[in-house]
Parts: sequence; C-alpha cells; structure tokens
Amino acid sequence: MDMLLGYRVRTHSIIKREKYEFILYSRYRGQNLAGTIFTHSIPFLREAGIHQYLLEVLQNNEKAIAVYRRMNFEVTREFDYFRQTIKQIALLQANMDCIVKSVHTEAIRQTQQACDFTPSWQNNIESIERRYSELTCLGAFLDGKMVGHCVFDVHTGDLSQIAVWEEYHRRGIGSRLLQEATKLMKTDSIKILNVCSEFQGMPVFLQSKNIPLTSKQIDQYHIAVIPVLLGNGIKLFGSNGQKVNLKLIGTKEYNGIIELVYRRR
Repeated sequence: MDMLLGYRVRTHSIIKREKYEFILYSRYRGQNLAGTIFTHSIPFLREAGIHQYLLEVLQNNEKAIAVYRRMNFEVTREFDYFRQTIKQIALLQANMDCIVKSVHTEAIRQTQQACDFTPSWQNNIESIERRYSELTCLGAFLDGKMVGHCVFDVHTGDLSQIAVWEEYHRRGIGSRLLQEATKLMKTDSIKILNVCSEFQGMPVFLQSKNIPLTSKQIDQYHIAVIPVLLGNGIKLFGSNGQKVNLKLIGTKEYNGIIELVYRRR
C-alpha cells in the first residue's frame, strides 16, 4: 500500500508570484525525499512560468538549510526579530516639533526609499496595500514635508515598517513615530519582524530604544490540517514549557486540506 511521506503545496499568491511549501513527516527526514520532491516539481514550475524559487527557513533549522544548500540554493538574506513590552521602551529624545498624522498607503509607497533595507515580502509595500484595512499608517512631517513613516497593526503589536529619510536621521523623528505608534497599540508589547541582519541602522535604533534582539526566527506559523486519522503522532512543537499566545490571521482551503496561519500575539 502506498503511503504519503511528504508533499509540496501551493499556498497563495504573493506579488504576482506563487508561494510553495515543502512538508515532510519528521520520521522520513534525512532520506533526500525533500530533494526528490523538489526535483520532481521543477518541470511543473517551469510550465507555470516560474523562473525563480525563493525559500524561507528558520535560521536555527540547520538540517533544512543543509538540504537546500545541497540543492544549490544560496542564502541571500538573514532576518532578525526584536520584541519589547511597551512600558520598557525608552522613548526619550523624541522630536516634538514634527507633526505626526495618519496617511494613506500612497504616501508610504512614495517614501519606500527611506527604508534602510528592502523589506521582506511580509512587510513590503504590496503587502501593506493588501492589508491596509488592518494596519495603521503614520507619517512624520517637518515644514510640510513627509520625512518618515511607520506602519503597524494595533491589535498584534507588529511593526511592519518604520523609516526616516537619511538627511533627517538622529533628529528624534524615528523616536517620535515609535512614541505615537505605542500610544495606539492595544497590546502590551511591540514586535519588529524580519529586520535584515546585514544593515545595522535599524538594529542600532531599536536597541537604543531598549528593544532587544529576541531571536532569529520568523514569528508566524502555517499549520496544514489533513483529513486523515492516524491514531497517534509526534508533538508538533515539542515540549519547551513555554506558553505562546497565537492569533489566527488567515485560512486557506486546497484539495481538501485546510491551512491555518497564526502569528504570535
């Protein structure tokens, strides 16, 4: 009898590209099955007009990284994750002369070059435009000119973007944007995901505000529910003794499989 050991699924479209996931049961890992699945998928991807494969993997998942390296994938960027309770954030030296007000995504698009690095797909302008109804966008203005912006989710505490034009750095504008954002948050903490490790501007700014590097892990979970009763199994997340509160941010159904997408609260 044939047995399903692993599979590759298309989850959703991201910026006119398709996102795919490899899922392989843990007991069958280390047998080059992921490589076999990937190799088998290449003709289908080419037929679909896909010319580049982008993988995202947790930095501490050394086994998966080793598999992808053997398939000639190269690490192009590494991201960090920062988190702090709002009460512990140091918001001194905020520029009180600049005006901070709500802006539309078009204004955010026009100031994308102020970002220290190109945001990941989760935080880029296309993602912000798709999720505009869920996000708050603020602009900082001096003498009528927008000199910085920040984008965040008041319900989750996720800060998608915060940026200031380089000529206005070290004038307390980023601190002011962060100050106004924290006033609107409905959570007790703030999270900054996918901060590029190669550029020190953002990490230095965050750490100066007492927002420390928390980990090098993506703060999101995709769980696929397959309609098969196995009778037993392996714990999904292990037993580290830590309670993690999650928020459901999306669902997707494909071929009888339900994908649940959660973020940390």
